Amino acid sequence: MLPFFSLRLELQHIASTLTHPPLLLLCHYSCKDVMPLIRLIGRPDLCRQVMEMNTVTSTSFPRMLGDDSDCEDETDECGLTETLEVLFPDDQRINEVRRLLQSHQPVRVFLPQTAGSSHHEHMEEYEQKLFQISQRTMALPVGRGMITLLTVSHSVADVNNIPILCLTGRIPPNNTAITLANYEDKPPNMDVWPQFHNGVAASLQLIRPDHLPSTGFSVNPGQAGFLLGLGLTGNLRKLAAYTIHAHLSRHHEYTTIALLLGLSAGRIGSSDTLITRVLSVHLAPLLPASATELDIPHSVQVAAIMAIGLLYQGTGQRHMSEVLLREIGRRPGPEMDNCTNRESYSLAAGIALGCVLLRRGPRLRGLDDLNLTSRLHLFVVGGSQLVPPNVCYQIKEGDTVNTNISGPGATLALGLIYWSTGSQEVAEWLAPPDTMANLDSVQPDFITLRCIARWLVLWDEILPSEEWINANLPEVLTIKDDEMIPTSLDNSDAVTMGQAYCAIVTGACYALGLKFAGTKNKAAYHTLLSLVHRFLKLRESSGRLCKGGLRQYSHHELHPHPCATSVSVQTFYSAVQ
Repeated sequence: MLPFFSLRLELQHIASTLTHPPLLLLCHYSCKDVMPLIRLIGRPDLCRQVMEMNTVTSTSFPRMLGDDSDCEDETDECGLTETLEVLFPDDQRINEVRRLLQSHQPVRVFLPQTAGSSHHEHMEEYEQKLFQISQRTMALPVGRGMITLLTVSHSVADVNNIPILCLTGRIPPNNTAITLANYEDKPPNMDVWPQFHNGVAASLQLIRPDHLPSTGFSVNPGQAGFLLGLGLTGNLRKLAAYTIHAHLSRHHEYTTIALLLGLSAGRIGSSDTLITRVLSVHLAPLLPASATELDIPHSVQVAAIMAIGLLYQGTGQRHMSEVLLREIGRRPGPEMDNCTNRESYSLAAGIALGCVLLRRGPRLRGLDDLNLTSRLHLFVVGGSQLVPPNVCYQIKEGDTVNTNISGPGATLALGLIYWSTGSQEVAEWLAPPDTMANLDSVQPDFITLRCIARWLVLWDEILPSEEWINANLPEVLTIKDDEMIPTSLDNSDAVTMGQAYCAIVTGACYALGLKFAGTKNKAAYHTLLSLVHRFLKLRESSGRLCKGGLRQYSHHELHPHPCATSVSVQTFYSAVQ
């Protein structure tokens, strides 16, 4: 009998799976040590199941907690059978990972019926539970794409090999089918982007196929994602120009997004003229003033402007820099133009500008007249707008910069442009607020972005220690964890300090994870893992730490996850090598 849990666990496996809680259970733990793990993944409801599984005997790994697939099903959805037989002949954990990442079968949903509830109410509870499980199912393609990256060698890239993403369920013991068709809280088109990512994951596993199909693509998100995956691995460079035109002429939103990003990623930093022409058709700022106005979906415009950043990465091209800088602070209008989803467009423009001018901060030759750095600073902190407002029928912003729109993109642009330059002036601009009034005037998410960008600038000063993390905190927040929110503060100040504290530490964790990504640095790993536990402690005791029992505020709930992601980034290569 192989015990499902044992006393030892490789620390790197904890880090590599924090963003996917089910994978934590693949490692061997003893039953007496499983309780901290259950608390770590936020699933105290699994405790009883863990105790039951301690009695399971088998010649191989038993079924996982919450497993929703048949053990007898040997469908190799991940395409790793031959590879695993060679690399891990005696290790079954990777096989379990593969099985957990399968999504082609309905999940099993079981809920005991509460006393006094009707059959209709019980079915509504089943639908709600299925909706929660479906969110996990829709995240599986991301993990599958990581574990199968460049593992399959096929001479032909077949778009029909995309695994099924099944969001239906079954109720034991009769396996009654259950769907989300009548679930009222289901968002419209909920599975569109997961299907897109599913296609991306399917194509990322291919190792340089010799032939790309020019036909057989239908207009669905999964096959559109397959095209993007081919672009990310550099395979779309083999696609003929007439085939690209045929795909674009369909005017399918997701296929167009995939091609624009995929073609640019395959020619990153090349300034390719042909691809620039293709992108210009989908971006009004790159077209002549006399050009015919085209009805381009907003998401396609966002993809096109991000693709410009990839295609011109590190080139410092003046015209593209000028256009992207202008688009970060683009005003609403004229008339009804640029009135919806402006945040995503501005953010994409900022990241793209940072890519074009990557690490060129001190040597922005030929761009002095643009006052690029000062304008980006204006977009971050606000002030009088330099561009007169358009006549807009829906939004009136006045003469000042709307930092809620331009702030995130400009912040990341500064961080990428001055990455690893050590510029103290820019770092001071991006420093977290140091007074209660300033903390209250900046959104916590923006504080996190500023901290990330600041440490991109001060890249060489990042240290793998909790002392360095605590040094990021302004004096107004330098207090002990057990007294994180002083009881002398009123509720509004307590919430402001709590959100700012979490935001600053989270930004520092991101920077630390990026700095030591794949280095196997134990100090960085232990520092990040300690901070994950710190946030979990704050989450569990937030009602005690915050005056008035402020558990309804979600900052303690949200910030453990990005910190856990930082741990995964730091040890990703350590886990897969």
